[in-house]
Amino acid sequence: MPTLRVTQGIAAVRRWVDSRGGWPCRRLDGGLAVGFHGDICRGVQIGWDEFEVNFCAGRLALAYDDTPAGVRCFIGRPPEARRFAADPASRTELAHFQVPAPARAAGR
Repeated sequence: MPTLRVTQGIAAVRRWVDSRGGWPCRRLDGGLAVGFHGDICRGVQIGWDEFEVNFCAGRLALAYDDTPAGVRCFIGRPPEARRFAADPASRTELAHFQVPAPARAAGR
């Protein structure tokens, strides 16, 4: 069973994402997300500078799977993130959280 935690610390967010080979993304609706290899593209990859400014200005939180290979996560307001971490039923409802970067062109 995954251990889900919640943080508003941008350094912790970046450490968690980087340690799993992920990258910061902007969803098509403008929200923030994290991309991982093998996901279906529904957003665009952005830099950490843009991600950090919007994450902090929006006072957002990351709910994340703290198991060694876990990549399940959700970015949203702190109450939503805490709900995602605490309530398995909410994870289906809030499942729009995974938005990866566009697929890389062949030969890259």
